[in-house]
Amino acid sequence: MIEEFVNSEINKHKERYGLDFGFNICSEILKYVEEGIYAFQLIYNENHEVILVQALDWTKVIENRSNDRHWGQNLWSYDGGNHFKYSLIETLKLDIQKLRELKLNSIICD
Repeated sequence: MIEEFVNSEINKHKERYGLDFGFNICSEILKYVEEGIYAFQLIYNENHEVILVQALDWTKVIENRSNDRHWGQNLWSYDGGNHFKYSLIETLKLDIQKLRELKLNSIICD
């Protein structure tokens, strides 16, 4: 269930921003999720292929919904709100509440 949810979120991000996630990148994200990491910076090349995933502290990844905008997009901070300079395309923050719910359901059902 968790793997399906993560793959679904990756596919949504892929479709929304035109990024290409290779199998290895998806596997790396799934591995991080299993380790309790739920936010990532996606490093991609000029062909929009994700080439590197940087694990982030979920609690410090904050979207600025007010003034700081870049090309009409809200910017993200990876340092708890001190600097907003990362775009939506390079930020993948998974729904931690949904992941906890899926983990709890898997424990209860086992």
